[in-house]
Amino acid sequence: MTIPPNGATDTRPHITIFITNFNYARFISQAIESALAQTYDRVSIMVVDDGSTDNSVEVIQRYSEVRLLSKLNGGQVSAVIHGTATLSGDIVIFLDSDDYLYPHACQEIAAAYAPGISLIQYRLDKKRSGTAVGQYPDFPFMDGDLKSKVLRHGFIHSSPTSGNAFSVEHVRRMLQTIDPSTEGRNYIDGYLIFSAPFTGTVKVINRALGAYNVHGANVSLAGGKTLKSVTNSINSAIWQRKGYLRIASPDGGETEIDAKALMSLSASQYRNAFLVEKAYGTRLVGEMSRASLVMKSMARFLRFPGMSPARRVYNAVAAAALFVAPASVCRKLIPRS
Repeated sequence: MTIPPNGATDTRPHITIFITNFNYARFISQAIESALAQTYDRVSIMVVDDGSTDNSVEVIQRYSEVRLLSKLNGGQVSAVIHGTATLSGDIVIFLDSDDYLYPHACQEIAAAYAPGISLIQYRLDKKRSGTAVGQYPDFPFMDGDLKSKVLRHGFIHSSPTSGNAFSVEHVRRMLQTIDPSTEGRNYIDGYLIFSAPFTGTVKVINRALGAYNVHGANVSLAGGKTLKSVTNSINSAIWQRKGYLRIASPDGGETEIDAKALMSLSASQYRNAFLVEKAYGTRLVGEMSRASLVMKSMARFLRFPGMSPARRVYNAVAAAALFVAPASVCRKLIPRS
């Protein structure tokens, strides 16, 4: 550990690596050991176990350097809220327990941090059985006026949860305004990422600082589309958008915010909502008709940020073609399980 000279206070940012875990005993050691291997020395490690029924807690307890908090199962958001009550320092990385960081990650994040920054984004290598199969995000990070881009597109390009470092101040502010619909909710990343431009500035490190494991049991859509994963994704996307809309429209009532959230989804979310309704008869986006879902998807694809014009047109036409596709095709695209 580096000791400041003459008893001076160490002003370098303190980083908490906050790992949320549920039944990932087979992965959690790799996540913890990647946190312990950081070359930056102002790091603390916290694990919130969200009611695991496997031997996760036994595995976590092998690491004396790790602070473990255990709770009843309630979803990722509930786990974050539980741990944030005792969170300190300047920066927090919410590391999924099936992902891991590279040893230099915190060193680079600390060097990029400055007061007023609410979010530091970085890439993640996509790994399957240890082999690199790509990177997240799939599109270039966005720059410029990110507030207007969030309001225009409903999102900014980002890596999954583990590819983001947030200021503790931003996290505390957003969790103070969280609404009761968090019950059982996952996907804390979008809630914190899309609201970050409204509480501070966003910094980008345009290289991989960690790895996202693709293993077939991922909660996010990165692990594959099913009726359950798509339903969870869209429900959480609506909830995420309410978070930044409460800051962007502080005078708006909840009814207005609910309506705006339904109109702020991404192109693929409107498309997936259409597929689910046509395949299974389940409405995920209010009372929006199938035709409206397809039209919203097409309009979003035609102005999708970071995508080539040809690809935009192709995706818009493909979305339109789904309108006349039989339900059997929709079920193949989004199977029940």
